[in-house]
Amino acid sequence: MGNEVGEQYTGEEGAKVARWLVAIVREEDPTRQTTTSMNYARPEMPLPATVDAIGINYQGAGVRSLPPQYRPFAEKFPDKILFESESASTLSSRGEFLFPVSGSISGPVRPGSGGDPARQQVSAYELHAADFGSSPDREFAAMDQNPTVAGEFVWTGFDYLGEPTPYYGARSSIRASWTLPGSRRIGSGSISRDGGPISSSHTSCRTGVGPAARAR
Repeated sequence: MGNEVGEQYTGEEGAKVARWLVAIVREEDPTRQTTTSMNYARPEMPLPATVDAIGINYQGAGVRSLPPQYRPFAEKFPDKILFESESASTLSSRGEFLFPVSGSISGPVRPGSGGDPARQQVSAYELHAADFGSSPDREFAAMDQNPTVAGEFVWTGFDYLGEPTPYYGARSSIRASWTLPGSRRIGSGSISRDGGPISSSHTSCRTGVGPAARAR
């Protein structure tokens, strides 16, 4: 019904709009499930209860210091499909290895910690993400700990023009598995951090097929 819609913030008023939209969908095609992608709503809020499948953006693994939301949603809605409709938003510039290397598996980009604002580049080690996102390692760990989650859709498959987080003077985004020229980044299935190959299951997990294909 929508992605990161404002109705998440308006309680029962927003849920009323959602129920109206769900009714329209079911009138047109009663065989299809309804969903919406939520980056703010919590399980106890009215909006999630209105749809058939629970889609959450970035909340699954937890955003920075906020607790992960996979388990709370699964416990609140045990009979509904739960999936991460947007995950990761990991930032990296292909071929740029900045030092010192972060001691965290998932952190924000800051000057001297994964980022070079003068050159508008982010370290290629994939240990940094947008402030609302998580690294692949953190996402994989969260999926392993919550096997009932159906899967995830990584933001994003290909770089694109616009939204050049974290450097708004840049031309394009730097958060995709594939760069604009069509080259794979390190974490997207080409090579691992120790220089060895990454299995196809690693790539599959990052493209949304779910826990059955988790990286080992």
